[in-house]
Amino acid sequence: MATANGTPKANDIHASGQPDTPVEVITALLQSALATENVADVKKQLQKAYDVVAGLDPYLEAVSTPPSTVCQDLIHLSMKHDWDQAYEQKKTQFHQKKECCAGALEGSFLKSLVRLTGAKTVLEVGMFTGTSSLSMAEALPSDGKVYCLEIEPYMLELAQPKFEAAGVADRIEVLVGSATDSIEKLLKQGVQFDIAFLDADKTGYLGYYKQLMDNQLISSGGIVVVDNALMKGRVYTPDGSSDKMAMAIKEFNEYVIKDERVEVIALPFRDGVNIVQRRRPTGDDVMTGLNHNLITQRFKLNNKVALITGAGQGIGRAFAHALGEAGASVAIVDINFKKAQAVTEELRSKGIRSIAVGTDVTKKADCKKYALVICNLHTSICLDCNWCHLCGDILVCLP
Repeated sequence: MATANGTPKANDIHASGQPDTPVEVITALLQSALATENVADVKKQLQKAYDVVAGLDPYLEAVSTPPSTVCQDLIHLSMKHDWDQAYEQKKTQFHQKKECCAGALEGSFLKSLVRLTGAKTVLEVGMFTGTSSLSMAEALPSDGKVYCLEIEPYMLELAQPKFEAAGVADRIEVLVGSATDSIEKLLKQGVQFDIAFLDADKTGYLGYYKQLMDNQLISSGGIVVVDNALMKGRVYTPDGSSDKMAMAIKEFNEYVIKDERVEVIALPFRDGVNIVQRRRPTGDDVMTGLNHNLITQRFKLNNKVALITGAGQGIGRAFAHALGEAGASVAIVDINFKKAQAVTEELRSKGIRSIAVGTDVTKKADCKKYALVICNLHTSICLDCNWCHLCGDILVCLP
């Protein structure tokens, strides 16, 4: 706690030198343990460090939105499956293990990335049992697609029933075989990806990355998400020098950070997740977009106000949703106030600012009245849609 004048007390979390992140706390505890010769004190510090480490992932999962029921079932199947038996019975070419499952937290992270980027086409290199494939597919629009590259045919047998149960089978296309060959096949089909997720053999990462970037398979503004970028910490500790996979990841990380085409953010999430994005272009307005806005950004209507008449139903309602989704605040005008209110609630449920106005737009006096009401609330009306032109004298402040 701080004192009355704001000065931190010695035990305040913001006191000078106080560890901040969980990693810093663990480091401080271990440093303390190494510095003492009292066994009881060492055990006490180690227990505290253990509690911080062991509790991290469970806590993150507890405060994150859980996966869908079908996805949870698939995660459970992946963790309980007898992979030793599957290998002995030659169902799999390689000796797989449950730890290859992306899990709930990473699947939810990828699902959020799909939504945040507005992705429609996703590539997953290394599907395993399809938990991350399913999570991303659930976030795609109905005409979106996740292309999953997997070397093991057996994985498709396990995953396909769950894809169907989740109602996303038509959004997932699995290509079984060499990832390099499958990427070449997709290149010939003219497919581009908004997100590519690398989670296959670590020694192949650099080759996949070059294949994607050099052939413009990542769309403008698209990202490459790289799993296991920390490889159990072996990429930066002496223990990793004899680990083939760790050295492959280290080589990959060093190559990408020197690639002038991209920017990288390395996240200490799970076993390390790197997000790689192509740099924004430089040059004139044609290259950079007007005021450095991409065309999709220039269509955004943030801080604009749209007035839509007849918006309680039909095409007016559709206009209201479309303009609201583009960022505008929306005034819903309809002769039927209850219908206007209903659409307003629909918009608010999507996080769109809106108000309902019940009025007859065929009457000039009513038009002026509701325009003034809306202007008093929002300063000015930037867009008017639908049947406003019937009124003739409505005040509209075009940008």
